[in-house]
Amino acid sequence: MIYGGKGDDRLFGGKGSDEFVFEAQTGNDKVMDFEAGQDTLSISGVMINGTEATVEVLAGRAYQSGKDTVVDLEPGNSITLAKVSFDDFHTHPEHYFSV
Repeated sequence: MIYGGKGDDRLFGGKGSDEFVFEAQTGNDKVMDFEAGQDTLSISGVMINGTEATVEVLAGRAYQSGKDTVVDLEPGNSITLAKVSFDDFHTHPEHYFSV
């Protein structure tokens, strides 16, 4: 498990399956080596419009920024997936999240 913690972080998972853990108010983090279908974004305690986030809601809050995909969790709290295809992310969010 790899935790972003408080503040803005750059996260590296290394080889094999990795679980990147994010909670409310952990800052704007960037995952540098995410592999869809192998790695997982574990989200807990993030409330969106008063409701705990679901895979579908999180996918709807994603957008492309250059070659990266960004998930806007809440003001001041986002996850950027470096060089991850937005189209694949949006089509198959279940390959990315565990909530």
